[in-house]
Amino acid sequence: MAAVASPWLDSILARLATRPPRAFPRLPGLAPAAVLLPLVARGSGGPAVVLIRRSNDVPTHRGQVALPGGRVDPGDADLEATARRETCEELGVPVDAVRVLARLDDMPTITGYLVTPFVGTIDPGCTPRPDAREVAAVFDLPLDVLRGPDFKLRPPWSWIRPPDVQYAGHRIWGATALILAGFAARALGD
Repeated sequence: MAAVASPWLDSILARLATRPPRAFPRLPGLAPAAVLLPLVARGSGGPAVVLIRRSNDVPTHRGQVALPGGRVDPGDADLEATARRETCEELGVPVDAVRVLARLDDMPTITGYLVTPFVGTIDPGCTPRPDAREVAAVFDLPLDVLRGPDFKLRPPWSWIRPPDVQYAGHRIWGATALILAGFAARALGD
């Protein structure tokens, strides 16, 4: 996929480059996982994050809104490869439609994962063909929604008060909401 000049994407990457991502220690009991925060700009809708709603047939996180991603497989070269592979599998997009651009802060979860999020792009001309066994829906969350008050991190920054947002009939909460809020705080500014 060819790089496309984009002022909004350039601004996001410049803000993310102001500090390195925070790594969390790899502790026993936390399984490594990676997700992609995929950005896309389709038509006149403006830039958005592509999210999925997991199917009710998966063993964990049934019906929850999530970023594409999952556990590290033995064949994955690194965490970035995990995020890319999972995104392609879950969204049903070709590998060359996905670009990984930056890494975000690691996030330990109460479900026993150490999630490493990445920011990337998906070719706007690519139509997702999600794996119905894993994904019930794919939808775009406009970056303007992430700039709003619902995604502001409120003290204490913990699992006690994560954002819990309703958007277009979808509930965005837990680790996904925290990753999105952390991205908004770092990359979108005020």
